[in-house]
Amino acid sequence: MWQRETRSDTVDSWQEFVGDDLFAMLQVHVYCAYRSRLGPAWKCENASDLRGRLYFVTAGTGMLRHHDQEFPLRPGGLYLIPAGVPHSHSCSRQLELYWCHFAVLLRSGVDLFTRMSLPYELRPPKANRMPERFAELVRCCKDDSLGSVLRRSGMLMQLLAPFLDRADLSGWNRWHSSVAVFVPALLAMEQRVSERVLIPELAALVRLSPASFAKKFKQVFGLAPHHYQLEKRIGAAQLMLAQSDEKLMTIGTHLGFTDAFHFSRAFKKITGTPPSRYRELIRGP
Repeated sequence: MWQRETRSDTVDSWQEFVGDDLFAMLQVHVYCAYRSRLGPAWKCENASDLRGRLYFVTAGTGMLRHHDQEFPLRPGGLYLIPAGVPHSHSCSRQLELYWCHFAVLLRSGVDLFTRMSLPYELRPPKANRMPERFAELVRCCKDDSLGSVLRRSGMLMQLLAPFLDRADLSGWNRWHSSVAVFVPALLAMEQRVSERVLIPELAALVRLSPASFAKKFKQVFGLAPHHYQLEKRIGAAQLMLAQSDEKLMTIGTHLGFTDAFHFSRAFKKITGTPPSRYRELIRGP
């Protein structure tokens, strides 16, 4: 996906990376980072969230399930849950861990880990340094200065890099290339998440007929354009439920739903959980 551009003059030569439009402008954000001591009350089934999650276990044991795999949570383990992935977790006795919620998005608004094949559990060779690194991340999340914002984004990328080092990108690269034509439409849906952008307008942005756009969009994303937009709106609602105490009516209206009932019905249809229950489940590791 990347190429080097080489330039030279009579004095020296140098190289720079030339990236494609999808990958060149990553949006990286750390929502929060904490250290927690958990017990049997830490239990959840098939929750999903627009935010990614990263765990580093320091003591105790627990269980994590997603992607049809079980991951025993053990000291020294680093665990990744990509955004939007239904997952279950539990702890029978006691578990101590560092955790953070984050987002790493491509310029189009698509999550970096979408369609990517990679490990979700690592045993870092220098695990004894991990508590120090996570503790620094926790400290940076308590400081909203520009330096701390940049620092915590950089620390997150360093923690995620080992997962990407072990990723199989062959299928992802092919899918990634097929997404490129839709970038203008994806950006329009991302920027106008609270409204339904009609197919003729989206099709015009990528110079396709409405029928061809709808067909090709579903082939690439597995969803009809209107369903994709609905999932984006529900994803935005998930963030608002996690980060604020706003009433359901207020959140629903802000995102273009006619009333709280319409919002709650659409939310449950996409996530399988009513928004009020989702808010209870999602505020924590």
